[in-house]
Amino acid sequence: MNDTIKISSNPEKVTTPGRKRVYRIINQLNHHSEGDYIALEEEDVHSEDKLKMFHPVHTFISKFVTNFVAKDLHVPIFDQGKLVYDNPDIQTIQAYVQDSLGLFWEEYKRISKPEEYPVDLSQKCWDNKMQFIHDVKNKKSKKSFMKSE
Repeated sequence: MNDTIKISSNPEKVTTPGRKRVYRIINQLNHHSEGDYIALEEEDVHSEDKLKMFHPVHTFISKFVTNFVAKDLHVPIFDQGKLVYDNPDIQTIQAYVQDSLGLFWEEYKRISKPEEYPVDLSQKCWDNKMQFIHDVKNKKSKKSFMKSE
């Protein structure tokens, strides 16, 4: 599979290339979510003692998180074309939803003007994205240079 990127003048619409994993970062002291964390598939988030979480568009908004659990949000449904997921019963689903909602601060759950829930990129994922953007810009500038000759 080849990685691709969609470039847009709106930075929030620029896609993030690469095979990724999404984790919910849960603070072990207060049992609340610090945000979701997107990392490249080959990264081992569970072995990290300290994570730098930063907004993918407004990178100056950042924080370091320690004493956390990284919960993998990816649940395999199919593997090699075979169904590998067992559908849980309704009580199990309800309990999961209640537990999950308990992880969020009230400001994310309110109906009127909720806070934006943080979904951050790992440094490697961010660097990969920036490299792709750089490569696309270089290809464009080379093409326009060759046309002008």
